[in-house]
Amino acid sequence: LDDPRHLDFLDAMTMILDETAADREADLLLPKAVDATCALINYHVNKRGRLSTGLQRRLIERSVDVLEAMPPAVLEQVLAQGSPRRRTLLTRMRRNPMSLSAVA
Repeated sequence: LDDPRHLDFLDAMTMILDETAADREADLLLPKAVDATCALINYHVNKRGRLSTGLQRRLIERSVDVLEAMPPAVLEQVLAQGSPRRRTLLTRMRRNPMSLSAVA
């Protein structure tokens, strides 16, 4: 698949994260938004083999950008409380995006 619309979820989740961070109850809501975003990124990165090589690369790059834009303390809390497999994948992506080959 080579349709860039497959990455639109990243734009949508970025908007949700921004709006949630600006909410007066951000302390309560932001962990849920970060967790949902991490779950979606994890899902799509694990299924990236169905995408073209170029789109796989963009998925990884844009996913890392979204992860890096999250409040670090909230992201670390969510990763610590989530599944070990998700934590491993997302931590690996953040540290070395190139470690995930373009072809799954």
